[in-house]
Amino acid sequence: MNRKGFTLVEVLVALLILALLSGAVYQFMSSIAEDRARIETVVNRNIGATRLFTLIETDLLTCVAQSDDGAPGVKGDSSSLRIARRAVKLSFEKAADFTDATTTEYRFNTSSKAMVAGRDGRSAEELISNVALVRFRFFHEGEWSDSFDSSASGTVPAAVEIAVWFAGTGTANDSEDSDDDVRLPSPDRIRVIGIHDAVVLGGTAP
Repeated sequence: MNRKGFTLVEVLVALLILALLSGAVYQFMSSIAEDRARIETVVNRNIGATRLFTLIETDLLTCVAQSDDGAPGVKGDSSSLRIARRAVKLSFEKAADFTDATTTEYRFNTSSKAMVAGRDGRSAEELISNVALVRFRFFHEGEWSDSFDSSASGTVPAAVEIAVWFAGTGTANDSEDSDDDVRLPSPDRIRVIGIHDAVVLGGTAP
């Protein structure tokens, strides 16, 4: 006698196979989505860090030791940096005018874990988010320091180092209970920008 249907066991086996295949497909798609999210995070972080380095390097190319109002042209500590720069305004009717002065302030916001920048007193713009730590260091007279004031030094630093640690990469500052004495791991991104035309106030370039 020919069977015209499926037994209960056959149906259960088919359902089990379907469930296993569905679970495997779901896990595969979930893994792809997670990998894509991680890649997008890494790309966005690197874009933000590159933008930060580029903006600071551009400002340092034409920075001054002292701004027109007497404020320091380069002043900073481990988490903030203020740069006054002067560009050349060209004119066909008169000589080049060095009055196109701008001031940019870069600051690591510890509460929002973001690196922000504001130019000429305007609202700060977020450059990088989800950052554990940003550290500035200044090279002057043969040594690195965590702070610098060009008015007090009479010159701009020979170099500025910018180090960035992203959140979730094991940085000590990922935790609010972190100890400042804990040795930091290597930064995720780092750039040392040299200022080759550093000039002492009233003097000449070294």
